[in-house]
Amino acid sequence: AVLTEASQAIPTSSAVWLLAGNLLATLPADVRTENRPASTVPLTASLPIGNVVLDPAAAYRQASQRDASQAAPWLALAAWRQRSADPEGAQAAFAQAADLEPQNPTVIIAQAEALQAQGQITPALTLLLDAHQRLPGSPDLLVALAGLRAEIRDQRSEIGYVGDENSPVSNLRSPVSDISSPRALLEQALILNPASSAASLALAELDRRAGHLPQAIARLQTAVQLDPANPGLLIALANLEGRRDPQAAQARLQEAVRRNPSLGWPLTALAGRELSEGETSAAEAHLRQALQVNPPFGGAALVLGQALQRQGQSADAETVLRGALAFDATNAAVAVTLADLLARQGRITETLTLLQETIANNPAAAVPLIALGNFLQDHLWKADDLQSPVSGLRSPTSAYTLAMTRAPQNADAYIALANWYLAQGERAHAWQTLQQGQAQTPNDLGLQLAVGQWYLGGADTINARAAFSQAVTLDQSRADGWMGLAQAWLAAGERTL
Repeated sequence: AVLTEASQAIPTSSAVWLLAGNLLATLPADVRTENRPASTVPLTASLPIGNVVLDPAAAYRQASQRDASQAAPWLALAAWRQRSADPEGAQAAFAQAADLEPQNPTVIIAQAEALQAQGQITPALTLLLDAHQRLPGSPDLLVALAGLRAEIRDQRSEIGYVGDENSPVSNLRSPVSDISSPRALLEQALILNPASSAASLALAELDRRAGHLPQAIARLQTAVQLDPANPGLLIALANLEGRRDPQAAQARLQEAVRRNPSLGWPLTALAGRELSEGETSAAEAHLRQALQVNPPFGGAALVLGQALQRQGQSADAETVLRGALAFDATNAAVAVTLADLLARQGRITETLTLLQETIANNPAAAVPLIALGNFLQDHLWKADDLQSPVSGLRSPTSAYTLAMTRAPQNADAYIALANWYLAQGERAHAWQTLQQGQAQTPNDLGLQLAVGQWYLGGADTINARAAFSQAVTLDQSRADGWMGLAQAWLAAGERTL
């Protein structure tokens, strides 16, 4: 109603139409459906601004027509197209934004992230490198480039790796081609902008993985002083401080909520800590509050759905998860959680349909394919019922293999296939799969742990100890490596060690 009045008072305002699009984009798809009886549709669902019944795309186009020089409406349209599982429409909108503001790092980074989500890693990297060549003083581009390089080889460059002839990085030349590690890129970003929260967060994560917790905490504390309201900094600092001072962590999270009342993310982080402390009622209240202040935030729906499922409230969990998918059809984590819920209820056909839709909506994602492989392990007798745009998925092996093909840097796909081979007694195939995974992501903790367990399963305690020791080196702050190392010593009869 306010936007309708504003559109009549200032009919040439682009901002009014941009806000209208954002408002409509926060409504689930079924609420926006046209040709429904007026009595069943909330007032804002049709939003008759200027006597036009809108959907988000129409509103964003109206905004762009009123100010043809701004990229913001096209960026908003691209984001909405992505959530609607329309990658082609998203890239077309990104292209429009880039034409209008070719030197805007925000536009370039958003376009690169969209390409990355579709599995187009090399085009995304090329886009960022070319942009950095034009805009060498942009710290945001350096942070984005560091993140993408880290994903390409799982931070292999952090230990001095430059590239090999098959790496997308090795065939690209730019002013940053001599910078061999994500850490160096991030440190350069901080030199350009000491207040860059994104760079501080990423560097603190590298510190944490290296076991340098005091350094990570100190880095985040400094960053919080420069940007005290940043929820990412406060949440990351709470996660590190919570290991030794739970009350301080709780206070950090409450501060993040207080400073960001319209965001669902801090409320969800606070609820996560409450769940870990057994405070179920408080956590559920905060998660529902997160969905109230920010309905499209899938993270809150995911955690709430999982919590409700653990409490046996399956119907409520299903409602919450389906609501999240109505906002974002590409949210693979939510879809996989819902599929697990349906499978546990014996709703086999619905599970298969949902997983196949999720695979189609996320063509570069390994998560739904891994979930399908896990499902097929228990329901091979239903494999012939599989109907999908993705052909040939009739066994766990085929699902896991396709996940490895689509997302070769996703270590979970290799681990899942190796575990499936082990369950069939095929240790040689399992080892081959783990080696293939380590060739792609040599510093992945999960793969290193799986290698240790493979050795342990073959009673090779010497190599098992070596593998688990390497896992501890990769991330000293995680208990998994230490537990594996303890298992290996126990298996060797060394109880004291």
